[in-house]
Amino acid sequence: VWELLDMLKKFVTSVSGSKRAKELEKDILAVAIKGALLFRAKKLEADMPDLREAYVSLLFLWSCFVDQVDMEFARDADTLIMFATAFKTKLRAVFVKHLTPKTLCRLDETFVYCTKKEIIAALFDDDPEHTKFREAGAEKLRA
Repeated sequence: VWELLDMLKKFVTSVSGSKRAKELEKDILAVAIKGALLFRAKKLEADMPDLREAYVSLLFLWSCFVDQVDMEFARDADTLIMFATAFKTKLRAVFVKHLTPKTLCRLDETFVYCTKKEIIAALFDDDPEHTKFREAGAEKLRA
């Protein structure tokens, strides 16, 4: 997970600058830590239907990303955005009762940034650093 976060930060730095990358990292960590604390307090449990639905949505998103990395002909930003949006919706449903409006806003802003067409386009462009990022990211997700 930490390696994926570091790779994402490097990618965002190359596309949008270090300030945006640090903001994104901070937002992701804030939501992840609050989620971990909710698990620890037993307010979230792995067998909760909303959490299972979020997990399934995440698997679809991962699979779509890996397929698009592996098969250039399969690249479709709209499909990737659709799966990311579905995951965000399910994840938000899990957290809506437990997180503050500010933290939910951070979650929303993270997904808005990550699903911009220009960010997806940069992810799949010919830049050697972006190619390295997406191939390494896909490799980590396959593991």
